[in-house]
Amino acid sequence: MGFPIIISPVSSFDPLWILTYKFLPILRLLKWLPFGSGTFLRCTYMGWQFEEKYAFHEQFGDAFILVTPSTNELVIADPDVTTEILGRRKEFLKPAVLYKHFDIFGPSVNTVEGDTWQRHRKITAPSFNERTSSSVWSEAVQQAVDMLQGWVQRRHEGTKETVGDTALLALHVLTYAGFGMKYSYSSGVQRPQPGFTMSYRDALSLVLRHVTILIMFSRAFLGLSIMPKKLRDLGQATKEFQKYMEEMLARERQLISKRVPGQENLISALIRASEEAKELGEDESVQGLQDEEIFGNIFIYNLAGHETTANAVAFAIVLLAAYPEWQDWIAEEIEFVFGSGQTNKAGAYEAAFPRLRRCLAIMVRLPDF
Repeated sequence: MGFPIIISPVSSFDPLWILTYKFLPILRLLKWLPFGSGTFLRCTYMGWQFEEKYAFHEQFGDAFILVTPSTNELVIADPDVTTEILGRRKEFLKPAVLYKHFDIFGPSVNTVEGDTWQRHRKITAPSFNERTSSSVWSEAVQQAVDMLQGWVQRRHEGTKETVGDTALLALHVLTYAGFGMKYSYSSGVQRPQPGFTMSYRDALSLVLRHVTILIMFSRAFLGLSIMPKKLRDLGQATKEFQKYMEEMLARERQLISKRVPGQENLISALIRASEEAKELGEDESVQGLQDEEIFGNIFIYNLAGHETTANAVAFAIVLLAAYPEWQDWIAEEIEFVFGSGQTNKAGAYEAAFPRLRRCLAIMVRLPDF
């Protein structure tokens, strides 16, 4: 086909290489080897696209092939070609072998393809609705107010843990919008429910922070007594996160059998959509989601929404602090929309969100800082 080729002895999707590259930063010096022999190191670690941006394409063109022992990756920087590929998902399937690593709690809409993906998509999509968005709004506002109060109380010291603070904010919004469990921003380790050694929040936090280890090692392996305490704690967190999901599933099905409305959260909407699909279909295994598929999708909801949200908010905060003129720009809009009113009062989301165009512009398309 005439595409430039970069040959690499490792792939950025290789779990062992991910850990090796992370904990042995001296390897990064190899990319400066002469005659371009270390070029592959620039594109074989997680997130290399963000750091390199268009640099590789300036050197190799709009498309090049990265050849590794496990995969051949065609890297494209052409919007027309990208649109064509994304619009023909039946012909350009996701490499399932790469996504299966995330089936830690079961298959999900992110790890399956073909007819199975369509089934997952049909059931999971309705969970993301305006009722859920309203819950996200109200909880996010409350958590943000609490976070800001903590910063203000520190006076001139401010905070040096912006990413950590926004990660906690995102985690609490997820636990509420996803599972209906509310946590105070300023609270420490939570007292677990009867029958558990960890709260839902603390178990989920451990799972999300160490997902790379969960990809590399089986959950059963982490529970062995010979493992270090940190890994045993992680193994316990996966068991308890699974148990929380199982209890929620049983509780929601009990409410459905009694025709009692569910809570306004993602897991309730997902379970009810799956149960409705099963009732409408002749074959439950085809129409609805199996229990492990429900668990897999709940996990993916959390994994996809936590770090991305936390980093996006932290990134925006830092840039707004560095460029106060853009702070003034969105502050003017917030003052116009809310005045002296409360941003988390009933109905604020439906009335205010469509009008917050400057705030949306900051988060979706950052100005030229």
